[in-house]
Amino acid sequence: MANKIQLPQETVGIILDNYCNKKYGLIKSGKEVGVSSYIVRRLLLEKGIHIRSFSEAAVASNQTRRLYSVNDDYFSTENHNMAYFLGFLAADGTVNKDSNQIKIGLSSVDKDFLEQLRQEIEAEHPIISYQTANGYNVSELKFSSSKIKQDLSKYNIIPRKTYSFSFPINLDKKYWIDFIRGYFDGDGSVSTAGPSAIRFQICSYRPQVLETIVNYLYEEYDIPKVSIQQQMKESGHYLYNFQYSNSSTRKLFDILYYPGCLCLPRKYEKFKSII
Repeated sequence: MANKIQLPQETVGIILDNYCNKKYGLIKSGKEVGVSSYIVRRLLLEKGIHIRSFSEAAVASNQTRRLYSVNDDYFSTENHNMAYFLGFLAADGTVNKDSNQIKIGLSSVDKDFLEQLRQEIEAEHPIISYQTANGYNVSELKFSSSKIKQDLSKYNIIPRKTYSFSFPINLDKKYWIDFIRGYFDGDGSVSTAGPSAIRFQICSYRPQVLETIVNYLYEEYDIPKVSIQQQMKESGHYLYNFQYSNSSTRKLFDILYYPGCLCLPRKYEKFKSII
């Protein structure tokens, strides 16, 4: 049997910290103290520490390479703000298919709100602002988290969700109104249709989403049901929408908003001014 590794206790401590806590690889764990990967491996085996497989090492490497942190567990616990954020992401977010990146892009007039969302999930990632080729000023928040991507998938927020998303009925129903407010902030509008007529509208490429919302608002708040309209887009897909008129729209304002709720300020102020 090979002799036990004889290293200064301080050196052993540095190696173990590098490998176990900082998630460095075998080579990097011993490099700063001049110890080869072979010796590091023997030391770990002596200590009964699991040697990471290639796939495990790849995951650990991705974690250590992440420049900015984020609250990976934000979407693991349901609450009012979490449900709102889910709704907003369902309408206006993008989940990358080939990485763990989640992106929210808005007009730069809403940059302060994007900053509020950034703080909500404790993301260190900077907000990037730029002008598109068409002359639009946009701001983007991008963050990466395998845990968040996994949690979002439980609520049907997945890559290429535009034509496949379905209302996350597994979300606790007491938070549905927060989800709907978030979805409205992403894919809804409120407008006037004449001197005294006002309209509340939400659109989606999936009629099931709208049907669930309409049924819920009727069952929980006695708001009369409306029909789902459809319109063929240039992409060849149907875009669906529903509209509520005067009395229902006024009632919805009081239902959707409450003191301290998370919402898009610009849309809230417009809604309030129309009411």
